[in-house]
Amino acid sequence: MKINLIMESHELGGNPDIKAISAIKKINGDSFSYKFIDEFGKTSIEIFKNSAIISREGSIKCSMILKKGINTNFDYISEYLNTSFELFTKELDISERGIKAVYVMYQNGNLINEINLSIYEK
Repeated sequence: MKINLIMESHELGGNPDIKAISAIKKINGDSFSYKFIDEFGKTSIEIFKNSAIISREGSIKCSMILKKGINTNFDYISEYLNTSFELFTKELDISERGIKAVYVMYQNGNLINEINLSIYEK
């Protein structure tokens, strides 16, 4: 089903970024997903009972696993950067209409960024 999403992100030391996106929502039993295309390429957000996977293909390629209290690793590939990060999910709230997450990115033990992310149906 076609829906409208609002994506709000706020990075450490940056200004909030809010955008409306047209997306496709699919419900798959106990999980659901959003798929859309934006200026970075194709994005897929798969949401489960207690975790989410955000994958991008295009000018930015990455796949991040968000699960509260868990460290995960991910590769980030773009025209200007090809590196790996550690990700720690501080908060993850999931509802049938979206997610809210706070996660921290590290590289070699050094804090790189903290991101507050909300993705919800309009």
